Amino acid sequence: MKLAVVGHSVVDVVREKGKEKIQPGGIFYTAAALKAVAESGDELFLITSSDGKNDGYFAEAFDRFNLSLSQKTDTIPKVYLTIHEEKEREERFENFTQTLDVSKLSVPGFDGILINMISGNDILLEDLETLRKDYRGKIFIDIHALSKGVDEKNNRVFRLVPDYQRWLSCADVIQVNNCELKTISAEDEEFKRASEILSYGVKYLVVTKGELGVRMYYGKDGETASYFIAAKKFASVNKVGCGDVFGAVFFQSFLKTGDPYAALENANIAGGIVTTYNSTERFGLLKKDLISFDLGINKITN
Repeated sequence: MKLAVVGHSVVDVVREKGKEKIQPGGIFYTAAALKAVAESGDELFLITSSDGKNDGYFAEAFDRFNLSLSQKTDTIPKVYLTIHEEKEREERFENFTQTLDVSKLSVPGFDGILINMISGNDILLEDLETLRKDYRGKIFIDIHALSKGVDEKNNRVFRLVPDYQRWLSCADVIQVNNCELKTISAEDEEFKRASEILSYGVKYLVVTKGELGVRMYYGKDGETASYFIAAKKFASVNKVGCGDVFGAVFFQSFLKTGDPYAALENANIAGGIVTTYNSTERFGLLKKDLISFDLGINKITN
């Protein structure tokens, strides 16, 4: 399998329960998850940016990737994350950097392209449309920070995504959480939003729901259908990077098996497992932990 990943690298300053820690963020979690579940013959390419000053945060996750398409920048973004128990986390960005160059991804050979909108300006809409026009493989987009604008203090705030119809028409798979879903549809309830999103050519809409689980929407016999999986129970100590890991495992499994239901099962468990990780170093254990969870090795590697 040949897979390309697109998204900004950022340094996270995480504030939770009165404590603060600095750690790798952004595309780090997607890369760490893919490194963990990749097979020896897989070719993984990463398009991100690095500044030479913070590369050490990302080295362990990125060493499995071909970085020839990545680019240098003066300073990568820093994100201040305030984690709350009962509501959406707060985000404040510093050092927005330039968009990433994806012009070389249209060449034949990539089975899939995973775009995680870490900063919201990771890729220009016009560049994505050009890529979609020339590329026949599967494109996965995690809406992520595209769903948020920036206020006068650089705090991220939810908004209706400008030209969201054009963004959606470029993707085969869209991933959102409950809040992000409201930013890519003008409809007023979830089923109607899902139906609108699918009408633009999206094949699968994946809506993560935290401790409740995940629901996947898709078209069946001209109608909107859905498939729900309840979340597994884990002793959670972490809320950062879980959606990124979910998306990486879903897309990797989907490309390998062609089975979106099995992919959703794998991703649901992977996203739950990483809530138990108390440090970014533990993300390298993901494949071992998935196997230990008795998923069945064939679901992960074949």
